[in-house]
Amino acid sequence: MNDKQKRIWATILWIIGLGTLIVSMLMSPIIYVYDTYEDSTSGLMILLQIFVFRGDGIEWLYGISTICAVISLSHCSGGGYYGQKWWPILPILTILLGLIFLPLVPKIEPMPYNDKVGVGTRIEWTGYSVWMLTFICILVSSLLQRSVKIVTDDMKGKKSFIARILGGKPSICQTIFFLFTLLPIPVWPIGFLLSGFLFDAPIHNAFDEIGRFGMIITFLSYPIYFLPLLRFAFYTSSRTEKSWTFYIISLIPIAIFFLFVGMTALS
Repeated sequence: MNDKQKRIWATILWIIGLGTLIVSMLMSPIIYVYDTYEDSTSGLMILLQIFVFRGDGIEWLYGISTICAVISLSHCSGGGYYGQKWWPILPILTILLGLIFLPLVPKIEPMPYNDKVGVGTRIEWTGYSVWMLTFICILVSSLLQRSVKIVTDDMKGKKSFIARILGGKPSICQTIFFLFTLLPIPVWPIGFLLSGFLFDAPIHNAFDEIGRFGMIITFLSYPIYFLPLLRFAFYTSSRTEKSWTFYIISLIPIAIFFLFVGMTALS
Protein backbone atom coordinates (compact mmCIF):
# COMPACT_ATOMS: atom_id res chain seq x y z
CA MET A 1 0.00 0.00 0.00
CA ASN A 2 1.52 3.33 -1.06
CA ASP A 3 1.28 6.61 0.81
CA LYS A 4 -1.66 7.88 -1.23
CA GLN A 5 -3.69 4.75 -0.51
CA LYS A 6 -2.82 4.96 3.19
CA ARG A 7 -4.09 8.54 3.33
CA ILE A 8 -7.32 7.55 1.59
CA TRP A 9 -7.98 4.65 3.96
CA ALA A 10 -7.01 6.81 6.94
CA THR A 11 -9.62 9.37 5.86
CA ILE A 12 -12.31 6.70 5.33
CA LEU A 13 -11.66 5.17 8.75
CA TRP A 14 -11.69 8.63 10.33
CA ILE A 15 -15.15 9.30 8.84
CA ILE A 16 -16.43 5.91 10.07
CA GLY A 17 -14.98 6.58 13.53
CA LEU A 18 -16.68 9.98 13.69
CA GLY A 19 -20.03 8.50 12.63
CA THR A 20 -19.94 5.61 15.08
CA LEU A 21 -18.92 7.94 17.91
CA ILE A 22 -21.96 10.15 17.30
CA VAL A 23 -24.23 7.10 17.07
CA SER A 24 -22.83 5.54 20.25
CA MET A 25 -23.33 8.75 22.23
CA LEU A 26 -26.99 9.00 21.16
CA MET A 27 -27.81 5.30 21.59
CA SER A 28 -29.03 3.51 24.67
CA PRO A 29 -26.24 3.01 27.20
CA ILE A 30 -23.75 0.18 26.99
CA ILE A 31 -24.74 -0.77 30.54
CA TYR A 32 -28.09 -2.58 30.77
CA VAL A 33 -29.89 -2.97 34.11
CA TYR A 34 -32.46 -5.76 34.05
CA ASP A 35 -35.43 -6.47 36.33
CA THR A 36 -35.64 -2.87 37.42
CA TYR A 37 -37.56 0.30 36.67
CA GLU A 38 -34.37 2.30 36.46
CA ASP A 39 -34.33 4.49 33.36
CA SER A 40 -31.69 4.14 30.66
CA THR A 41 -29.12 6.85 30.12
CA SER A 42 -27.49 7.87 26.85
CA GLY A 43 -23.77 8.43 26.46
CA LEU A 44 -24.32 12.20 26.32
CA MET A 45 -26.07 12.11 29.70
CA ILE A 46 -23.16 10.16 31.17
CA LEU A 47 -20.78 12.83 29.90
CA LEU A 48 -22.97 15.46 31.55
CA GLN A 49 -22.72 13.64 34.88
CA ILE A 50 -18.92 13.69 34.86
CA PHE A 51 -18.93 17.39 33.89
CA VAL A 52 -20.86 18.16 37.07
CA PHE A 53 -18.71 15.68 39.04
CA ARG A 54 -21.36 13.04 39.48
CA GLY A 55 -21.56 9.40 38.55
CA ASP A 56 -19.61 6.38 39.72
CA GLY A 57 -16.28 4.99 38.54
CA ILE A 58 -17.69 3.14 35.55
CA GLU A 59 -19.31 6.31 34.23
CA TRP A 60 -16.06 8.24 34.64
CA LEU A 61 -14.27 5.46 32.75
CA TYR A 62 -16.80 5.71 29.92
CA GLY A 63 -16.57 9.51 29.89
CA ILE A 64 -12.77 9.71 29.88
CA SER A 65 -12.40 7.14 27.10
CA THR A 66 -15.04 8.92 24.98
CA ILE A 67 -13.35 12.28 25.50
CA CYS A 68 -10.02 10.72 24.52
CA ALA A 69 -11.69 9.46 21.34
CA VAL A 70 -12.94 12.97 20.53
CA ILE A 71 -9.44 14.41 21.03
CA SER A 72 -7.94 11.65 18.89
CA LEU A 73 -10.44 12.37 16.11
CA SER A 74 -9.50 16.05 16.19
CA HIS A 75 -5.82 15.12 16.10
CA CYS A 76 -6.35 12.86 13.09
CA SER A 77 -8.38 15.47 11.23
CA GLY A 78 -5.47 17.91 11.43
CA GLY A 79 -3.03 15.37 10.03
CA GLY A 80 -1.44 15.18 13.44
CA TYR A 81 -0.07 11.66 12.94
CA TYR A 82 1.56 12.16 9.55
CA GLY A 83 5.27 11.31 9.71
CA GLN A 84 5.30 10.88 13.49
CA LYS A 85 7.94 8.56 14.94
CA TRP A 86 6.07 7.74 18.13
CA TRP A 87 3.10 5.41 18.41
CA PRO A 88 -0.25 7.23 18.74
CA ILE A 89 -0.64 6.70 22.46
CA LEU A 90 -4.02 8.39 22.87
CA PRO A 91 -6.02 6.05 20.54
CA ILE A 92 -4.34 3.05 22.21
CA LEU A 93 -5.37 4.43 25.60
CA THR A 94 -9.01 4.70 24.52
CA ILE A 95 -9.09 1.02 23.51
CA LEU A 96 -7.44 -0.05 26.78
CA LEU A 97 -10.03 1.92 28.77
CA GLY A 98 -12.79 0.28 26.72
CA LEU A 99 -11.40 -3.19 27.44
CA ILE A 100 -11.07 -2.41 31.16
CA PHE A 101 -14.70 -1.27 31.08
CA LEU A 102 -15.91 -4.70 29.93
CA PRO A 103 -15.29 -6.86 33.06
CA LEU A 104 -16.41 -4.13 35.46
CA VAL A 105 -20.02 -3.86 34.25
CA PRO A 106 -21.36 -7.16 35.71
CA LYS A 107 -20.04 -6.13 39.13
CA ILE A 108 -22.18 -2.98 39.32
CA GLU A 109 -25.04 -3.21 41.80
CA PRO A 110 -28.24 -1.64 40.41
CA MET A 111 -29.80 1.13 42.46
CA PRO A 112 -33.24 0.42 43.98
CA TYR A 113 -36.12 2.37 42.46
CA ASN A 114 -39.79 2.38 43.45
CA ASP A 115 -39.34 -0.50 45.91
CA LYS A 116 -38.03 -2.75 43.13
CA VAL A 117 -34.37 -3.72 43.09
CA GLY A 118 -32.54 -4.73 39.95
CA VAL A 119 -31.14 -8.25 39.84
CA GLY A 120 -27.98 -7.30 38.02
CA THR A 121 -26.28 -5.59 35.13
CA ARG A 122 -24.84 -6.73 31.85
CA ILE A 123 -23.16 -5.32 28.77
CA GLU A 124 -25.44 -4.01 26.05
CA TRP A 125 -23.44 -5.60 23.25
CA THR A 126 -24.83 -3.53 20.39
CA GLY A 127 -23.90 -0.27 22.06
CA TYR A 128 -20.57 -1.62 23.25
CA SER A 129 -19.67 -2.87 19.76
CA VAL A 130 -20.43 0.51 18.17
CA TRP A 131 -18.45 2.25 20.91
CA MET A 132 -15.40 0.01 20.44
CA LEU A 133 -15.65 0.27 16.64
CA THR A 134 -15.08 3.99 17.09
CA PHE A 135 -11.83 3.37 18.98
CA ILE A 136 -10.58 0.77 16.51
CA CYS A 137 -11.24 3.01 13.49
CA ILE A 138 -9.42 5.92 15.15
CA LEU A 139 -6.44 3.74 16.06
CA VAL A 140 -6.08 2.20 12.59
CA SER A 141 -6.49 5.63 10.96
CA SER A 142 -3.74 7.08 13.15
CA LEU A 143 -1.44 4.10 12.50
CA LEU A 144 -1.92 4.49 8.74
CA GLN A 145 -1.06 8.16 9.01
CA ARG A 146 1.96 7.37 11.14
CA SER A 147 3.28 4.92 8.52
CA VAL A 148 3.37 7.63 5.86
CA LYS A 149 7.05 8.49 5.67
CA ILE A 150 6.87 11.16 2.96
CA VAL A 151 5.27 14.35 4.21
CA THR A 152 3.52 16.11 1.36
CA ASP A 153 4.09 19.78 0.59
CA ASP A 154 0.73 20.81 1.96
CA MET A 155 1.68 19.34 5.35
CA LYS A 156 4.90 21.35 5.67
CA GLY A 157 5.16 24.37 7.90
CA LYS A 158 2.12 23.52 10.02
CA LYS A 159 3.62 24.25 13.36
CA SER A 160 0.76 26.06 15.03
CA PHE A 161 -2.25 24.25 16.45
CA ILE A 162 -4.68 26.24 14.30
CA ALA A 163 -2.69 25.56 11.11
CA ARG A 164 -2.64 21.82 11.84
CA ILE A 165 -6.38 21.76 12.41
CA LEU A 166 -7.27 23.79 9.33
CA GLY A 167 -4.77 22.12 7.03
CA GLY A 168 -2.81 25.25 6.11
CA LYS A 169 -1.72 28.66 7.29
CA PRO A 170 -4.78 30.84 7.99
CA SER A 171 -5.01 34.60 7.59
CA ILE A 172 -5.30 36.89 10.59
CA CYS A 173 -9.09 37.18 10.10
CA GLN A 174 -9.45 33.41 9.79
CA THR A 175 -7.38 32.92 12.96
CA ILE A 176 -9.60 35.35 14.86
CA PHE A 177 -12.71 33.62 13.49
CA PHE A 178 -11.31 30.22 14.53
CA LEU A 179 -10.79 31.47 18.09
CA PHE A 180 -14.34 32.85 18.02
CA THR A 181 -15.69 29.37 17.19
CA LEU A 182 -14.06 28.03 20.36
CA LEU A 183 -16.17 30.28 22.61
CA PRO A 184 -19.18 27.86 22.84
CA ILE A 185 -16.97 25.03 24.17
CA PRO A 186 -16.58 26.34 27.80
CA VAL A 187 -20.35 26.86 28.11
CA TRP A 188 -21.25 23.58 26.39
CA PRO A 189 -21.73 21.63 29.69
CA ILE A 190 -24.10 24.34 30.95
CA GLY A 191 -26.03 24.31 27.68
CA PHE A 192 -26.15 20.54 27.86
CA LEU A 193 -27.64 20.74 31.34
CA LEU A 194 -30.27 23.30 30.32
CA SER A 195 -31.21 21.65 27.02
CA GLY A 196 -33.67 19.31 28.73
CA PHE A 197 -35.88 22.28 29.61
CA LEU A 198 -36.80 22.61 25.92
CA PHE A 199 -39.29 19.80 26.48
CA ASP A 200 -40.97 21.33 29.54
CA ALA A 201 -43.60 22.95 27.34
CA PRO A 202 -46.07 20.65 25.55
CA ILE A 203 -45.22 19.64 21.97
CA HIS A 204 -47.79 21.02 19.53
CA ASN A 205 -47.09 19.02 16.37
CA ALA A 206 -44.45 17.07 14.45
CA PHE A 207 -42.66 20.21 13.25
CA ASP A 208 -42.40 21.44 16.83
CA GLU A 209 -40.89 18.12 17.92
CA ILE A 210 -38.43 18.04 15.00
CA GLY A 211 -37.41 21.62 15.76
CA ARG A 212 -36.71 20.91 19.43
CA PHE A 213 -34.73 17.75 18.74
CA GLY A 214 -32.89 19.54 15.93
CA MET A 215 -31.82 22.38 18.23
CA ILE A 216 -30.56 19.96 20.86
CA ILE A 217 -28.66 17.72 18.43
CA THR A 218 -27.11 20.68 16.57
CA PHE A 219 -25.85 22.23 19.80
CA LEU A 220 -24.84 19.11 21.72
CA SER A 221 -22.85 17.61 18.84
CA TYR A 222 -20.98 20.90 18.23
CA PRO A 223 -17.71 19.75 19.91
CA ILE A 224 -17.62 16.77 17.55
CA TYR A 225 -18.26 18.36 14.16
CA PHE A 226 -16.96 21.94 14.42
CA LEU A 227 -13.26 21.16 13.83
CA PRO A 228 -13.84 18.94 10.75
CA LEU A 229 -16.28 21.55 9.43
CA LEU A 230 -13.71 24.34 9.80
CA ARG A 231 -11.09 22.21 8.08
CA PHE A 232 -13.46 21.55 5.18
CA ALA A 233 -14.32 25.25 5.02
CA PHE A 234 -10.63 26.21 4.89
CA TYR A 235 -9.93 23.59 2.22
CA THR A 236 -12.81 24.86 0.08
CA SER A 237 -11.69 28.44 0.56
CA SER A 238 -8.13 27.58 -0.48
CA ARG A 239 -9.21 25.62 -3.56
CA THR A 240 -11.67 28.25 -4.78
CA GLU A 241 -9.38 31.15 -3.73
CA LYS A 242 -12.40 32.88 -2.25
CA SER A 243 -11.87 33.66 1.42
CA TRP A 244 -15.55 34.41 2.07
CA THR A 245 -16.45 30.73 1.57
CA PHE A 246 -14.55 29.89 4.77
CA TYR A 247 -16.89 32.05 6.84
CA ILE A 248 -20.08 31.03 5.01
CA ILE A 249 -19.45 27.29 5.40
CA SER A 250 -18.38 27.71 9.04
CA LEU A 251 -21.67 29.46 9.85
CA ILE A 252 -23.83 26.64 8.44
CA PRO A 253 -24.51 25.06 11.90
CA ILE A 254 -25.78 28.42 13.19
CA ALA A 255 -28.11 28.73 10.20
CA ILE A 256 -29.37 25.18 10.76
CA PHE A 257 -29.88 25.88 14.47
CA PHE A 258 -32.02 28.96 13.79
CA LEU A 259 -33.93 27.03 11.13
CA PHE A 260 -35.00 24.60 13.85
CA VAL A 261 -35.76 27.54 16.14
CA GLY A 262 -38.04 28.93 13.46
CA MET A 263 -39.79 25.56 13.05
CA THR A 264 -40.53 25.50 16.78
CA ALA A 265 -41.61 29.14 16.95
CA LEU A 266 -44.03 28.82 14.02
CA SER A 267 -45.59 25.56 15.23
